Amino acid sequence: MVELTPQMTTVIMFGSLLVFLLLGYPLAIVLIGVAFFTGLAVVGVPVFQLFRYRILDLLSNYILIAVPLFIFMGEMVERS
Repeated sequence: MVELTPQMTTVIMFGSLLVFLLLGYPLAIVLIGVAFFTGLAVVGVPVFQLFRYRILDLLSNYILIAVPLFIFMGEMVERS
């Protein structure tokens, strides 16, 4: 674990985000990678547990079921 101030953590995250985006990596991969490696450096190994809890929380959100259904509805309207 590295002791960083919140300001330094923010500068490192935005800097690495900008560098990897300018190198041509996809946005989703860059965001996940920056968050993962920064969390690993600042929090340590328990960051795996934090990410797991966050993903499970998102998967159990019933409001988000509307997104794939809306896309499906758009596909059906387009093909009809």
